Amino acid sequence: MKRSSATPLFDILEHLPATDPNVAIHARRRLSGQNRRILDLLSEGPARLRDIAAIAAKYTSRISDLRKAGCVIKCEEQSDGNSIYELISKPSGL
Repeated sequence: MKRSSATPLFDILEHLPATDPNVAIHARRRLSGQNRRILDLLSEGPARLRDIAAIAAKYTSRISDLRKAGCVIKCEEQSDGNSIYELISKPSGL
């Protein structure tokens, strides 16, 4: 079941700090949207690194945000150098 992207992840989990503690307040909405889009993508099944990077240039920070929110995300490097990310589990309500 997909959640509406209208509610930013930071609003759902107010205790979720940005990976970078110096993130400006005005940037939180943008980063929340990126978190939501990546979570939605991973909820559909495994995703290639390039698909995640198309959502957020600093995708590793967004993956870290999701992990801090309780998501279990596995990354597997392929023999051809590509990486595949897979959402193993997420907290209810996300």
